[in-house]
Amino acid sequence: MRVILALVLIILFMSVVSVHAEIVIRTVSWDPVSTYTDGTPVEPAKLPVTYTVKMDNVVICTTTNTSCTFPHANADQDHLFTAMARLVTLEESAWSPDYPWHCPAASVPSTTPNNPIIIPPIRRP
Repeated sequence: MRVILALVLIILFMSVVSVHAEIVIRTVSWDPVSTYTDGTPVEPAKLPVTYTVKMDNVVICTTTNTSCTFPHANADQDHLFTAMARLVTLEESAWSPDYPWHCPAASVPSTTPNNPIIIPPIRRP
């Protein structure tokens, strides 16, 4: 009976440890959007800019920062990231081109280059 209990506890412990190790926090970033498509600067009254970021066509964050952190499974996986910008007046940019990123396993440091997502300027109404 003790052997069975010990085995159950070992299996339970191993499953908790392996589940915990499967998630790692990754960060993706971009340069701030500050102009319209015609090159003129966005008026201060229309700020802040809110960014929406998608990974594989699923929204992973909406933020006024120029980076987004997200939990990622501990597996070598390829993902596509895209983002768009919106002013408080609801003027918005187009979605950025897809940025492909190979997210490494949790044991490998993040290899994301600085500001890989290129968000287009805001479209004028």
